[in-house]
Amino acid sequence: MSNSESDFEQWLQARHAATDGFTALILLVTIGARVDMTACAYLHVIGDEVTWPEMKQLIDQNGKAWDGVAIFSESDGDGGPVIDLVAQSRLQDRIDAVTADRMVLNEAGFFDPKGRLIRIDPL
Repeated sequence: MSNSESDFEQWLQARHAATDGFTALILLVTIGARVDMTACAYLHVIGDEVTWPEMKQLIDQNGKAWDGVAIFSESDGDGGPVIDLVAQSRLQDRIDAVTADRMVLNEAGFFDPKGRLIRIDPL
């Protein structure tokens, strides 16, 4: 991995290598005195060539403000993306888990708008 790669790109390559493709469950959050979810989605990842600027452009197209993006990777039993019905269910499970405990965000690839890994720490 070159030094010019973002934390996101290194994370993506490692996740893809470990799973041979996966479904990305994506939660956008704003971070201030509170951490609030602003949007969610999922997409199927079948390669590891996506750069942070490309991913950020995709995220920014939703038009919502965000300070962090949590990407949870989900794979089927043999590796590879899960089917849409499963992705929708697991996305809702992640939303519910993060709503109950924001620390769950740390279980994801959690990135700032520059593609750097971040984390939520307890107060």
